[in-house]
Amino acid sequence: MAVAAKSASNSAPPISSVQAQSVAAPAAAPGPSGPAVSVEDVPIKANDVLNLIVAQKLKKKIEEVPVLKSIKDLVGGKSTLQNEILGDLQMQFASSFEKGGVTT
Repeated sequence: MAVAAKSASNSAPPISSVQAQSVAAPAAAPGPSGPAVSVEDVPIKANDVLNLIVAQKLKKKIEEVPVLKSIKDLVGGKSTLQNEILGDLQMQFASSFEKGGVTT
């Protein structure tokens, strides 16, 4: 009986890793069809930029970051992360105030 099982396993050709990968590869998505939709050009809001920078640094989705919490509360005591966020915000918004005519 062991001989029959051994001969049956030898008769099936082995599957190479290349064949297994080609079977598991997903099909490419079809390209867009039809005319492109026109999107209104709207200026981005400062709150959106602020939320995006904070969410990116926290490695969270924008929806997961509460807007009513302070940066200190959001970072949970990680002063290095807090300093990185504040530095990025300063780089983003420091020149905006000069261009807009607001002085600090």
